[in-house]
Amino acid sequence: MPNVCDIAYRKIFVGGEIMSIQSMLSASTAMYQIQSMQSLRFQTQRPVLNPWRSMVPNYAQMNDRILGRVLFDKYSRMNDQIDALAAYERESKAFDSEFDSVFGELKASSSALKPYSGDSVFHPIGYGSSNSDVATVTENTAAVTAPIHLEVTQTAASTSYASRALSSEGNSLQGRHTLNITGSDGTVTSIHVEFDSTEDNKTNLNRMAAAINERNLGITASVSESDGKSTLVFTADKTGTEHAFTAELSGESSARVGLEQKRQARDSKYTVDGGEEQVSQSNEIKLLDGDLGVTLRGTGSTDIAHRTVDDAQTVEAVKKFADSYNKVLSFLGKYKDKSSSLNSMAYSYGLTRLMSGTLSHIGINVDGKGALSVDEVRLKDALRNTREDVEKVLGRSVNPYARTESILIQRQAHSFYPKPQSLSDSNYMYGRNRKYVSPNIHGMFFSYLV
Repeated sequence: MPNVCDIAYRKIFVGGEIMSIQSMLSASTAMYQIQSMQSLRFQTQRPVLNPWRSMVPNYAQMNDRILGRVLFDKYSRMNDQIDALAAYERESKAFDSEFDSVFGELKASSSALKPYSGDSVFHPIGYGSSNSDVATVTENTAAVTAPIHLEVTQTAASTSYASRALSSEGNSLQGRHTLNITGSDGTVTSIHVEFDSTEDNKTNLNRMAAAINERNLGITASVSESDGKSTLVFTADKTGTEHAFTAELSGESSARVGLEQKRQARDSKYTVDGGEEQVSQSNEIKLLDGDLGVTLRGTGSTDIAHRTVDDAQTVEAVKKFADSYNKVLSFLGKYKDKSSSLNSMAYSYGLTRLMSGTLSHIGINVDGKGALSVDEVRLKDALRNTREDVEKVLGRSVNPYARTESILIQRQAHSFYPKPQSLSDSNYMYGRNRKYVSPNIHGMFFSYLV
């Protein structure tokens, strides 16, 4: 009987030529099986040993591991940058919004103190209202004529409904509900909403608000929250009885929602110089053949006449300017570490502390940080005795707001709120869910300020 080694040898070497690796592995397995048949020691199940495996490295497995690490590291870096971009988008938009608010307010208050602006308190032009609680002039292209006496007996309003205030975190709403909204022309629109008992009341009320808004009925719905309670409110977008509506909710939890009408639609009613009563769907009315725009604010009477110099209005204008200036100081102090541009602007606005002597002479006090406060008694005294001095200090063509204009012109918008270091080399334009975002605030909101 041939020996095992001879059989194995013949299986590996055929005709004096070396077989392929696959064939060699098959031969080694055959040799093991022959030995198993010749000895009872191999009758127990043993793993098939491959003597060639330790000699040939598994390059595919090695490459898979290396590639996996590379892709994971790259994905992690991309993920981190997308997270940083999302955070930057939120923060820059908050900065954008706050910048608009504080500097827009400063521009408006500065305008009132300029010598020849449309709303100047030093050289007033056009029409004004003697009682701004009743009416204000919003558009003025009319030639100066005699004063107009305006009597307002009713202002216009829009229909509004509200739910009962429900615990935001409670879950007392459930089941299918139908909200029927009937317009002033009798048209009924049915809106179906399913309240989920596993979700809180705030979520369910928001679901109903969304369903109302989706129908584009000229009605806007929202959920307000106060002291841990949520309230559904929906209101007609336009005032007047032509845009009136009624609403009725039915369903398992309708009593808990407690929907009620809070305000009925109404038209504005007024008389001009004692004439016939006029009715309007809006509080925005036109006088003098449409050349004079007036906004009705409340009931009562007012005289619409050519504006004259008024010390009380001047004091209020100075107080508004001081308040808006201080808001800008606070804003710049909050963001000054974000960029050298903001730091420079913060330093520039703080320089009002160097004008304390001049400003205090007309009743404006300056603290160590440059914030302003108004001494009304001293300011009124200055307006009575040295009005020209007040105008020279506050109404000169180069007022404190000019510093903002010059800095904004000199710098690009992105220099005010630059990208974080982690995004310095990235050009990402899309965030999560393929939503477009801008890695730099666009700066267009600066344009209306300059």
